[in-house]
Amino acid sequence: MLFEAPWERVVMLRLTPGHAGAAETWPRGFELFVVEGEAVIDGTTHRAGAWLRLPPGSSLVLASQGGALLYRKTGHLG
Repeated sequence: MLFEAPWERVVMLRLTPGHAGAAETWPRGFELFVVEGEAVIDGTTHRAGAWLRLPPGSSLVLASQGGALLYRKTGHLG
């Protein structure tokens, strides 16, 4: 964990090759930056350098065929 406060949380998330996550819902939204590798979010591939901002109440399925390193910030949008 890089930072945690009552209003937000920031983590670096390492996805191993073949990662196939379950559906997640984010009541207060989140931001995601692909630092390295590729992340598949709801069937769309996002490569290193991609940045996503999902509004409160968003849900998604996160996967990675070859692995990825992600920066994820949650809780600050809602």
